[in-house]
Amino acid sequence: MHRPTDPNPPAVPKRTIGLRWAHWISNPPALARAILRPAKKAPGVGLVLQRTRLGVVRRELDRRARNAHLPDAARKLAVDPASIRLCLVRHEDKVEDHGQVLGGNWDLDTVPFEELDVFVSFKAHFQQGVAWNDTDLYERVLAQIESGRTPWGCTSKADLDARMRSLDDLYVSIRANGYKAQDELSNRRGKYWTLIDEVSVCISRSGELLFRDGRHRLTIAKLQGLKAIPVQVGLRHREWVDLRHAILDYAGAHGGKVMAPLPHPDLADIPSTHGHSRFEAIRAALPVDRGRLLDMGAHWGYFCHRFESLGFDCTAVEADPESVRFLRALREACSRRFAIHEGTVLEYPLEGRYDVVLALSVFHQFLMREVDLQRLTEFLKRLDTDNLVIEALPHQGPPMDRANLIGPEKFVAFVAEHASLRSVTPLANCEDDRAIFLLRG
Repeated sequence: MHRPTDPNPPAVPKRTIGLRWAHWISNPPALARAILRPAKKAPGVGLVLQRTRLGVVRRELDRRARNAHLPDAARKLAVDPASIRLCLVRHEDKVEDHGQVLGGNWDLDTVPFEELDVFVSFKAHFQQGVAWNDTDLYERVLAQIESGRTPWGCTSKADLDARMRSLDDLYVSIRANGYKAQDELSNRRGKYWTLIDEVSVCISRSGELLFRDGRHRLTIAKLQGLKAIPVQVGLRHREWVDLRHAILDYAGAHGGKVMAPLPHPDLADIPSTHGHSRFEAIRAALPVDRGRLLDMGAHWGYFCHRFESLGFDCTAVEADPESVRFLRALREACSRRFAIHEGTVLEYPLEGRYDVVLALSVFHQFLMREVDLQRLTEFLKRLDTDNLVIEALPHQGPPMDRANLIGPEKFVAFVAEHASLRSVTPLANCEDDRAIFLLRG
């Protein structure tokens, strides 16, 4: 989907002497290659060059990460291949791009990855049995060779046929032995390019993962239905980095943590108060694995992200404007579809029957005043569900005095009675001693 480019695009990332030298020394022109070849045979010279290149790249990536207040630029993210849907049209040197932050409209010029002739041809070959030389990819590359170019280092049809056989071998190897990161491959350990030669993506202003390099490995991962592969981030859009910094500011004001694990792979390094144990306990106890799910007091939408990935049709209800801002941003970043209702829980217009309702530490706020308690009672009577998950505060949990007087057991019984749910099952105790219960009809 090509879109207009920025009429005043920002300058491309600043090139650095160190990375240019490291890249050149590994891919020198023919004359330099002829000069370096005998030198590399001298004892220890090859090893020194390799370690020097590794050090140069490592230092440059560290510098970029520090300057942009980003994580280690050489780190790998665990990414679901299916989540990489678009291919970035912009073609700059991935070494120069790596770890950079750039504004402008570069992230809007994309095409669907699965429309590339690489993906179409791989799918035809590996899933439909089409011979390589009958695919569009083969015809395109062969035409390049016949015009004097050397794609993949191939200079003849025989070279191309050997290359295609190597792709067959790669497909079989990944299926038999699993997907290996570059530094796990014995013939590449210690090589400088293993720092930047995984499948690489750029991150758009909204958080979309845009394919950048490594199309053969990504295509195979998609065709084999792999759930996670190591991916590295090259270029990030300035607006995405601003969002990341806003999240870090929020965490800094709340003890260095956000509430729950963040669903985007580029935010997974930010610590959270809760882990995944609450979700795992709830999922294991629910008698349904599809249907309508209502998350009341959704905060940033952790549970909607998780349950939507399982096939639930989710709605998030959240009243706090700051939380809604992050809730919407993370939904877009992860390409989720769940609905968002901005407003208090008791104002939400219940619509029909819900297969699952989550109310994690939200009902206690309505125990302070008699009028709110009455509103809660009426809301529970209108709530139509057979599976209500609630979280109860501990006995000594200030500042909710009335909630403490009622106590967790009486509170749970109160909710169950007015929601007409007869069965109460304890599920788990959270990190802050809040207990989770499943109430069923």
